Amino acid sequence: MDTLIALLQMLNSLSPLAVIALLGLVIFLLVRGNSQTIEIKEKTTEIKENDLHILPEMADTLRRIEVQQAAAFSTIIAKLNGR
Repeated sequence: MDTLIALLQMLNSLSPLAVIALLGLVIFLLVRGNSQTIEIKEKTTEIKENDLHILPEMADTLRRIEVQQAAAFSTIIAKLNGR
């Protein structure tokens, strides 16, 4: 409460033009902050709506590649060991 009283006393000591300028600055900061919030909401909506249904298919493909590579490496290792 003391800070509010101190703020009001400071505003009382300023000229009306300075008070108007401060209010304009506050409004500008609020509008700028709101537009940034809107941009963040649009980006999160874009991320949420991203289509990730192909991920299981990609995982299966990667598993098949891994199995094929493991078989190829085991063949190479067996040849190096003289088997």
